[in-house]
Amino acid sequence: MIYPADSMSGDQSSALLKTLEEPPEGAVLILVADDINSILPTIRSRCQLVRCTPPTREQGIAYLKSQKVRNPEGELTRLSGRPLLIHEADPNLTLDKKDEAKYLEMLALGSALSSVQVLSAFQKDMPVGPVVSVMQRWYWDLMAVLSGAEPRYFPEHAEAYKRQAQGTDFQKLVPFNQTLMQANRSKDHPLSKRLVLQDLFITWAKTLADARKN
Repeated sequence: MIYPADSMSGDQSSALLKTLEEPPEGAVLILVADDINSILPTIRSRCQLVRCTPPTREQGIAYLKSQKVRNPEGELTRLSGRPLLIHEADPNLTLDKKDEAKYLEMLALGSALSSVQVLSAFQKDMPVGPVVSVMQRWYWDLMAVLSGAEPRYFPEHAEAYKRQAQGTDFQKLVPFNQTLMQANRSKDHPLSKRLVLQDLFITWAKTLADARKN
């Protein structure tokens, strides 16, 4: 089993493609992915697609309760609705709670987040994917608040969302979604991960400042 198959690097994808072209006799390879579009078309064309429905929020909470997890509702939100990640210690997939709290505090500062704060927060390379995931959820929550809905992922930061939404032009934030998607696609690029994350947070603070209605 290969998971997450959508996080394979270019070299890993090439090696897998060679295996699929000449698979060992009797071998069965199972690729599990959340974003099928991130898998090479040449790999997808050699696979049988099976779509699985993700667990409902109620099912996820019930599972976490069965695992004796404290605050299962909050944990399910932290895990982006994927309860089985509670067993995953891979830093390439999830952040520990201390790091996540630090990045959420930075995001809560909005346009007031300074370059100095960003540079000091990212002083060494670290996996890009989990940090981008937190940032995407913050972005989606803020866009929901701007649309008149309630935040889904980090409701405990409702006041910060309200402050950031005040006087902010929704349309000026829309392009940042592409920035997040691009950062996620480049998470395995040989460029410095530290620089990628620093640039992302600085760009977000500037985007929020520029989105203020005059």
